[in-house]
Amino acid sequence: MSFPSARSISSPILRETLRQRRRGGGRRRGHGWRRRRSPKQSGRRKEMKRVAEKLEALKLLIPSSLRSHGGGGGGAAEAEAEAELLLEEAAGYIERLRSQVQILKHLVDFYGAGEGNAAAAEEEE
Repeated sequence: MSFPSARSISSPILRETLRQRRRGGGRRRGHGWRRRRSPKQSGRRKEMKRVAEKLEALKLLIPSSLRSHGGGGGGAAEAEAEAELLLEEAAGYIERLRSQVQILKHLVDFYGAGEGNAAAAEEEE
């Protein structure tokens, strides 16, 4: 492809563009060039990555026997549904833990009051 000479073009902007193309610079779309992301897009991408990492950490905290195993590897809608399911499972797990703690407190109140004092008295003798 032959370009007209830079001197034959009257506009300084067009002349500079022509020089850049000859040198291989400037803005090109196509092979080997990436479109720059706006800072807003880049921030969203980082935020989504952080959320995904936190969801993975949450997934590790919930016992696998309590988790429903999703297919994974889908689009954005499937990832959102999987995240929602994980949060529901985490909430259920937290409720189970709370009820277990309450049961253990009641057992300690019922059985532990007399035995704890007796064991401490035996150790002192």
